[in-house]
Amino acid sequence: MEQSAVECRDGCLAAYARGDCALALELVDQGLARYDDYPDLYFLKGTFLQALGLLPQAAASFSRCARIRQIPPGYPSWDGITGYPALYRLAELTARIGAVDDALAVLQQAWAARRDPPFDDLARFARHLGDRGLEAPAIAGLLQQRLALDDAAAARLLCRLGDYGAALHRLGQNTAAPAKLCRGFCHLALGQDEEAETELAGIPFDSPSGGKALIGRLIGLSRRALVPPLAIIRLLGEYAAAQGHLAVARERLSFVLAEGADPSTAAAIHACLGRLEDAWGDGDAAFLHGLSALRLAPEQREWAAAAVEQALTQCRRLVADALTDEGESADLRHTAVQLLSTHLQIRRVREAPVDADKNP
Repeated sequence: MEQSAVECRDGCLAAYARGDCALALELVDQGLARYDDYPDLYFLKGTFLQALGLLPQAAASFSRCARIRQIPPGYPSWDGITGYPALYRLAELTARIGAVDDALAVLQQAWAARRDPPFDDLARFARHLGDRGLEAPAIAGLLQQRLALDDAAAARLLCRLGDYGAALHRLGQNTAAPAKLCRGFCHLALGQDEEAETELAGIPFDSPSGGKALIGRLIGLSRRALVPPLAIIRLLGEYAAAQGHLAVARERLSFVLAEGADPSTAAAIHACLGRLEDAWGDGDAAFLHGLSALRLAPEQREWAAAAVEQALTQCRRLVADALTDEGESADLRHTAVQLLSTHLQIRRVREAPVDADKNP
């Protein structure tokens, strides 16, 4: 009996979740041979190809997904998949390929397709433009012009890109709480704790920005303490990492390491820094932190798996670069599929619940 479109889609997802990437690609191609107007399958194929580092082919799949304007009856589809999800992925890949003007045009379409797009997506897109050689102020200017961002949003973007001076200049004398919060964390990143305190103290605790402002004030106070409480500094550093404040998190967590944290704490900090550097695209630093965590606490199953994952990520990047430089070849594609499958299988094991009876 022939599978329905949804059964094809779900079969692809199940194979990918098991780490069988070769089967997932085979199933998605079989599905598209029967249902060539089903956007979910194009989105999945784009996702698989992007994970393999086949960027032009992935972009073509997302482009095909976004061009489907009417989903045929009887094809239950993911809500809005042809809008922002497909368009943002296409914009991101187009930027990574190096077609900056085209990427900005697609991003503009994506932004128009969603009422409140995630700021993290914008920051990630901006980092891709940075990888193409654009400076932070130029990136902020381009995005502000294309997306009609206000100065506060542009400043927040500059802060994420690490140009704290430009962010402060863009904010000017804006007295709104989000602007004060951004100014405060810029001052923290620049080591200007008193200026940060002045900004953050002006944000009421019960405002939407109050919790983040309180954390920022505690970070500044912890720097000025005569006997810094290392456990608190570690928590603050981990919070900054979770919020995407790379410079502040790196400085606070590195301080705890320099003060002579015990091996277990040091391993946890290295693991946190590894995740942070990986999220910001510094695979080499992430790998070194992962190895440090593993060396300090080899009994930690999760960190051992994370270190192997980071090593695999580096290998996958090398293969993806080779595919980009040399063009697609059967051998390189096979290697990319094998590495991705192994990566997904290790992640699945790492995220599986531990049976307390079997692991006392």
